[in-house]
Amino acid sequence: MVIVNIAHHPLQTAPGESEILAPLLISRRRKRWHTPAAVMEAFLSEIPVDPRTADLRFIAPELVIEGLYWQTKTGTHWREIPASLPGKSTLFARRKLWMLDGVFERVMAKLMVEPGWDGYIDATFIEAKQPHPLRGWTKIGNGLKVQLVVRDDGRICALEVASANDAECIVAQRLLRKMRFLPARLGGDSAYDTLTLRELVNLLRSRLVTTRNWPSRKLSLDDMFERMRIKHARWVVERTNSWLKSFAAVKECYSRSPETYLAGLTFAVARYNTAAH
Repeated sequence: MVIVNIAHHPLQTAPGESEILAPLLISRRRKRWHTPAAVMEAFLSEIPVDPRTADLRFIAPELVIEGLYWQTKTGTHWREIPASLPGKSTLFARRKLWMLDGVFERVMAKLMVEPGWDGYIDATFIEAKQPHPLRGWTKIGNGLKVQLVVRDDGRICALEVASANDAECIVAQRLLRKMRFLPARLGGDSAYDTLTLRELVNLLRSRLVTTRNWPSRKLSLDDMFERMRIKHARWVVERTNSWLKSFAAVKECYSRSPETYLAGLTFAVARYNTAAH
């Protein structure tokens, strides 16, 4: 028995068979994820004015953002882009131009929110399908590691993309040094309970609370309740990781350069940080 993906291989049907097979054709072309207004505004404010806007053949940046957002959300092949959106060559050229101009870095920095009283840190594994400079080998596969610092409402305060081989506590040191301010309390799992990271957090005028249990360490009643609260509230950062992976181009890395993956990740962060929580 041979199974053919009819979404990618069009069938040669008789004149009366297309109406019968139409409800059975499951294709991602039917799904349209329109770019939210807040995401569109965040990108348009950082895109420089192109002198070719007077040309009738010039494609508006709104349509390019719509096409890049659609491809990042669905993760489908470029040939499946709807006809109402710009073509593959236009999207490639405009994305490369924006990457060279630093548009995605500026948008990512603009979208980062200030930390609140409580914050949570965690990392998630991203499988790399193509050779990547940051690709690392682990027991669950080869890929990248995306580490987040989120507020108590789930919005992202800082983000770091690193190799999967790097320890989470090492990546956290690089990430926390880039932040202007830290939350008053930073919660993490047992992977972040290291002496070096605790000293760095204390130097940055914050406090690290982990879920690791030390039998030889005597804890007060307040410390026990605080650790219990952090343990039961870490679902916030887990939800953020799962929500970012709802973008197919972010869940699995098919790009060969860090800038290309960062461009897709910027759309996911923009959608989450600008949404109502």
